[in-house]
Amino acid sequence: RIRPALVVIGYQAAGGKDHERILRPAIAAEILHAFFLIHDDIMDESNVRRCKPTVHRVFWELYRELSRGLSDGDSEHLAVSMGLLAGDLCCNFGYRALTDSDFPADRIIRATKRMHRMADSTLVGQVLDMLVPLQVDAAEETVTKVHLLKTACYTFEAPLHLGMILADAGAEDLKRISSYAIPVGIAFQIQDDLLGVFGSEAELGKSVTSDLEEGKQTLLTTFTHAHGDEGQRARIASIVGKHGLATKDLEDARAIFREVGAVSYCERRAQKLVTAGKTALEHVYLEGETSALLAKLADYTIHRKA
Repeated sequence: RIRPALVVIGYQAAGGKDHERILRPAIAAEILHAFFLIHDDIMDESNVRRCKPTVHRVFWELYRELSRGLSDGDSEHLAVSMGLLAGDLCCNFGYRALTDSDFPADRIIRATKRMHRMADSTLVGQVLDMLVPLQVDAAEETVTKVHLLKTACYTFEAPLHLGMILADAGAEDLKRISSYAIPVGIAFQIQDDLLGVFGSEAELGKSVTSDLEEGKQTLLTTFTHAHGDEGQRARIASIVGKHGLATKDLEDARAIFREVGAVSYCERRAQKLVTAGKTALEHVYLEGETSALLAKLADYTIHRKA
């Protein structure tokens, strides 16, 4: 629930006082997040999310039982179609929660336009995220751009902006908070990628091989390609994008990422980004205890286990 929490924090940071009033726009951020997740799981062919079947898999199980002669392919197509519609419904509900909220019309219009820009950047980031795995030697700059578009803008910057706009914050205030949100958001994604390989399935709520099987390019893989020896690069190339990874494959990937220094590099880079974000807070005036809260949140992004 980090996104709705950031909407509330942004609202309070900009002087918003009515806690009940901001809850509906905060809910909008979470429902729009569900929209992206449902579609993302379809594109990634993911079966598990938060320790439960993904939405399209729920429909697949339902229609498999009620198939009445449908082939497996037809049942799967129907399930995916229903999953897409469920995601679309979340998108509709999300924007309705925002536009039906109890704020002046001019602020709602500004907030809606901001969420449109968030959706634009997220969709571009998703396109890149799907195309980058086709590049065996993807550059760190390209991966960082995906982090910026898919996570930093969407998970940190846009929710903070949404809350601040509804508290009637100006353009300069939004610009200043971005200097915190962008580096911390990128650090959040770096930690996510580390957890995607080294985390606990019980805590993550999904498989720790899914990122590797999807062929996801991360700072772990780009660093290994740039600094590993021929054997290490070849072994990682044989693992990334391979469906049905064995335990040995995961163990080898983990070992190589550690041996070449990719893990320590990611940890150092994430820490530098968090430090940059916390330093930026020193130049932003925020109401109440929100500055201290955002600083703690920045630290949490790189110490979390899920």
